[in-house]
Amino acid sequence: MAGRGDPQLYVRRGDRVVPAPAADIAVAAGYRGWPDKGPEVDGRRLTIMAAERAYRVGDVVRVIHVLEVTAGRSLYVAGPKIVTDEYLDDRLVGPRQPAEADPLDPLSYDGPVLPGPGTDFNWEITEYPLPDPGTTRIQWRPGALMSNTLKVQVARA
Repeated sequence: MAGRGDPQLYVRRGDRVVPAPAADIAVAAGYRGWPDKGPEVDGRRLTIMAAERAYRVGDVVRVIHVLEVTAGRSLYVAGPKIVTDEYLDDRLVGPRQPAEADPLDPLSYDGPVLPGPGTDFNWEITEYPLPDPGTTRIQWRPGALMSNTLKVQVARA
């Protein structure tokens, strides 16, 4: 929920929504102390996080998404919601949000809406295989907003 206790984080397993693995919840629980949060724009901040910053070729990075509302906006805290407009090394890797919609308001939603301020961790956890050595950059860019740039180092296996 929005800013109370450990983050509630869920994933889809087939047609069911279940609690996320403990390792993902632990990553999300580190949000307050995360050193590289996205910039605040119009009362919102996007941040992406991963368990590690160093991987090996063939590993998969799991990306946790956080929306922080500092004032004047609502939080749609049920999920997991679809992540749109995510980039891997400046290449769009997922769906795009329609331009006419607020990029963080779900197009279809049946859940609680809470007033800000608060945090929402209930976005899909995206996964990317890491096929090449070097630095891989991941960024969430819905609409005019953008997250921090998550940089992971990938070493040869």
